[in-house]
Amino acid sequence: MSSLLLIDYLQRCHAHFQLLNVAPAETSAALARRLPRPLSRNFAKVVMLRIDGELMMVVLPAHYRVSLEAVRVYLGASAIEMASERQFRNHFPRCELGALPPIAHIFGLRGFLASVFDESSDIVFKAGSHSELVRMRFTEFQRLAHLDPIGEGVVPQLRSANSVRRRLLPKLELAGFAAAAETRRPLPVMLRR
Repeated sequence: MSSLLLIDYLQRCHAHFQLLNVAPAETSAALARRLPRPLSRNFAKVVMLRIDGELMMVVLPAHYRVSLEAVRVYLGASAIEMASERQFRNHFPRCELGALPPIAHIFGLRGFLASVFDESSDIVFKAGSHSELVRMRFTEFQRLAHLDPIGEGVVPQLRSANSVRRRLLPKLELAGFAAAAETRRPLPVMLRR
């Protein structure tokens, strides 16, 4: 079930949005891969950080990962770390962990938006549950989310082919491809963009 706080906020702001039902996936990137091409590029995920002891949200495309050092330098912070679920789970009432909506201020938090989204397309994000998504125009999302832009010099890093290889290597070994694992030859990996 989607976050009632989120849906109430969107309705009070007369937002134009659509709720989509989906089968849950292990990661945001896996869920994004199931969506049609234009939507998959603008599937937003939330990364929770502790910046100088304060809990903050960074919103970026699902197929990207945040560079902690770049964010620290950009914000002029002295300390930055990924927040543990224990540190933020109470800030998101009735939201499933891993399905946090990217509208920080309704949960009393400060948030940042990576400037790598396609602004002429729709954005899709989790609605507080793993089985429901919100779809809306990106301009509508910007109007409602009140996220500070983060981008000049801070570009989130695209997931590397090496991380994909490390994840796939054990699966290949189980499937009988031990020779590639023994020699550690580079495996051909195609990444979707």
